[in-house]
Amino acid sequence: YVNINCFDFIFIIGYFLHTISVHILSIIQNILHLLKQFKIVIVNPEIIYDAVACCILNRIAFWDSIIVTAQRVPAAKKYGRKT
Repeated sequence: YVNINCFDFIFIIGYFLHTISVHILSIIQNILHLLKQFKIVIVNPEIIYDAVACCILNRIAFWDSIIVTAQRVPAAKKYGRKT
């Protein structure tokens, strides 16, 4: 039998929640760090038109064809961190 008063219990719960929130924030920070490594391409009508053609010719999903088509965009039109 352990005798814990109300204040100790509140402190333990508060510490537990703080530890979890710090851990979750650390995970979110790591995810954001990984995401900023990606190149960003602004999808315009030309990319969509090419993606539709890619989708039909290669028989792949439309969203996959947008990724394939966006990869072909010249480096000058891509945004994000330079590697």
